[in-house]
Formats: sequence, structure tokens, C-alpha cells
Amino acid sequence: MLERTRVQNPFYNADHEAFRDVMRRFVTREIEPYAHEWDEAGEFPRALYAKAGPDARGLDPAHLDYEITRLLLELEDDKLRERSDYNEAAQGEAERAGDRDEITRLMNERRQINEARLSLDRRRDQTRLLASHRR
Repeated sequence: MLERTRVQNPFYNADHEAFRDVMRRFVTREIEPYAHEWDEAGEFPRALYAKAGPDARGLDPAHLDYEITRLLLELEDDKLRERSDYNEAAQGEAERAGDRDEITRLMNERRQINEARLSLDRRRDQTRLLASHRR
């Protein structure tokens, strides 16, 4: 996975980063494999909160729900970045080889990636908006 450059934020300290790492592992293991199924069913299993263990940081379920959703979106964004980088490299190779069919296929794939990014951005905005109304 490509390492993204992060802007230094004075509010993000080592504890925050450790919490993000724990949450990311939990989401990858316990949520990501089932997220599509839960989305299709229109449900989120609330029993998952208990599985996450006691929350020593005092997060309420709404905040935890927001963090989980945000991390899922971040994982999806990482996958789109990797797919985009591969597509860009493959398109360069196809252009150097003069393979018009491959160039067309890759341009269509690029369009799909861009549409997926727009969808991701909309879901990210919706998540932020809902979280701000819950406060």
C-alpha cells in the first residue's frame, strides 16, 4: 500500500494514532468482510459494539458508529488509490506500446474509478453531516 503524506495536526498525538490502528485492525477483521452484506440488508449489528470491547475512551455508540464508518471509507479510499495508480501505470505502458484497445479499456476503467471516488466523497460528506447533527 502506498504511504500517504499526512499533514501534521497538533490534535493527533500518539494515543490518537494508536486508537486509529486498533480501530483499523478491528474494522478490517470484524466489519469489512461483512459490510456489503449489512449494507444490502440495511442493518448494522449493534452487538458488534460489545465485540469491540469496553470503550475506555468513553465514546458513545453514535461516535463509535461514525469512527467505524469513517475507517471503512478510508479503507475504500486506499483501495481506489491503489487501483488508480495501477491504472495510470498500465495506461502509460499501453500508450508506449500503441495498444489502442488497451488504452480504451483503461480509460473506461479510469472513468469507473472516478465515479467510485465521487460516490465515496458523497458518502464521506453524508457521514460528516450525520455526525455533526448527532452532537
